[in-house]
Amino acid sequence: MNEKFLQHLLTKNVLRFGEFKLKSGRASPYFFNAGNLSDGESLALIGEAYADLIVENDLEFDAILGPAYKGIPLAAATVQTLQTKYGRNARMFYDRKEAKDYGDARERHFVGNMMHGDKVLLVDDVITTGYTKFQMLDKLQTLNMELRVTSMVILFDREETDENGQSATEELLRRGVRTYSVLNVQEVFEYLLEKPIDGKVYVKDEDYKKFKEYQKQFGVKK
Repeated sequence: MNEKFLQHLLTKNVLRFGEFKLKSGRASPYFFNAGNLSDGESLALIGEAYADLIVENDLEFDAILGPAYKGIPLAAATVQTLQTKYGRNARMFYDRKEAKDYGDARERHFVGNMMHGDKVLLVDDVITTGYTKFQMLDKLQTLNMELRVTSMVILFDREETDENGQSATEELLRRGVRTYSVLNVQEVFEYLLEKPIDGKVYVKDEDYKKFKEYQKQFGVKK
C-alpha cells in the first residue's frame, strides 16, 4: 500500500465515497477522478509512483505510451522521474483523439518518437472494463510497425468485469499485456475501513458492506 499516495488522492478528492453513476450505468459506492491531479505536487507523486513500480518490477520497454487525454501528463511525469531518480532516459508518445488528414499514418494518429518493433509500456489512470485499452491495442496494430504493448501501469484498478463477466486484466494478459497498479480497490477499502485519516474516517462499516455487495455483482471473482 502506497499510503502517501493514497492520502494525497483523498486530499485532492480524486477518490470519493458515496453513490455515483458511472458511464457504464452502474451505481458505484465510490468514484475515482484522476482529473483532479492537475498540479505540480500531484504530477510529481504520480511520476514517482509509476517510476518506482516500473523499476521494482523490472519492466522492460522501449517507449511509454500515454493515451489521450489523461494519459499524456501521466506519461510525461513518468519519463521525467525515470530520468531524474533512476537515470533512465525513456522515450514517450501519445495518440491523437482527432486524426490529422495529412502526413503518414503514424503522424496522423500519434505524436512522438516511435520506432519499428518498439516494446511499449502503456500508462493510464484507471481500469474498469478495459474497453479503451483494447481500442488502443487495435489502433497501434493499424500502423504496421510491429509495436508490442507488453505491460500497462495504472493508478487505480477497480477490479471489475464487463457486462459479460470478463475481467479486463485477464483479457489483457491473454493478449500479452501484464497489468500493474499503484493501488487496487480491494486493498484501499480494507486499509481505510474505520481508520481515521487526518481525523476523518472515509470508509465506515456500512460503506464497506455496500462495496462488498457491489463487488459481488460486478467485481472480479478471486
